[in-house]
Amino acid sequence: MKNFLCLAPLFLILFGCSATPDKVRTSPPRIFESPSSPELVTSCLYEKYDGIGMLAFLSTVPRGDGGKTVKVAINTTIKLLVDISPKVAGSTVRSYENFAVLPQERAIIAECGTAKLGIK
Repeated sequence: MKNFLCLAPLFLILFGCSATPDKVRTSPPRIFESPSSPELVTSCLYEKYDGIGMLAFLSTVPRGDGGKTVKVAINTTIKLLVDISPKVAGSTVRSYENFAVLPQERAIIAECGTAKLGIK
């Protein structure tokens, strides 16, 4: 019984508390202005997340404004939501946190959300 009580918070994080994207967006976003297109910012996020070997599932959904939304989830629970909207020169990146976002993840979003990407 003690073991179950110790593991209960972990089970809640992994299997419960599912939040919809709209609910996650109620938290205040971190906003970045990028000189890069939404496609390049999205590619950067995938590449950087792959590089840190996190146990997270990334998925991309097109936005009505021509941008993209990247969801970072553990099982079915959204951990982080990144809205990338196009603008005349680059894109606006809005990051919404749901739970347990690591400093490495914040650094990835800041790097991809502000860097001039695709230029070698």
